[in-house]
Amino acid sequence: MADLNCIFIPIQKRFLFFTYQTYKLRPCVVQLLTSITKINKKYLQDAEIHNNLVPLPHKYAAITLGRSQRHAHISFVKSYFNKSTYTLNDITLWLEMLSHEVVHIKQLEKHGFLCFKLLPYLIVHAYWYIKTKSHDNSPLEIRPIAAQNNFLAFNRHVNTTVRPYALARVIADMSLTENDKIKQIKYWYKTYKATL
Repeated sequence: MADLNCIFIPIQKRFLFFTYQTYKLRPCVVQLLTSITKINKKYLQDAEIHNNLVPLPHKYAAITLGRSQRHAHISFVKSYFNKSTYTLNDITLWLEMLSHEVVHIKQLEKHGFLCFKLLPYLIVHAYWYIKTKSHDNSPLEIRPIAAQNNFLAFNRHVNTTVRPYALARVIADMSLTENDKIKQIKYWYKTYKATL
């Protein structure tokens, strides 16, 4: 069993008289997601993860928003944060969903112009969702879904060559340093790439 601190660094923030919690990705998770998605580490380190910042329809788990790649926000539905302890399967699901969502960070720059970043990004997404009548058929979902599938293939490789849930076990193991986790993830990803 684990808690979310193995994936995230909790951060307390203040807005006027309110204190709220947001999260940053742990360095080992940044390394994993950079390997999987090829998104710049700096953008992943700067991304903020939120608990239900944007309420979503039931079938969606998360949304990525922001002014730019350097100011990205990923909001997950409440159910992802509702547990006091997380199983290895839960950790794997978090990593899978993050591998999808962080690819949208790159789209923030691509679809923005001048000082308008978020609005054009949302308009383009809405246009393709309406045109294709589907989330998954939108051209803006091709790369995120490919990254998610890349994560699943990598995770399957580690499960079969090392042991079941090996990746989630390393991420959840709080006795390992971040550097130890990063070295292990890099090694496993290098051996995975060699098999392709």
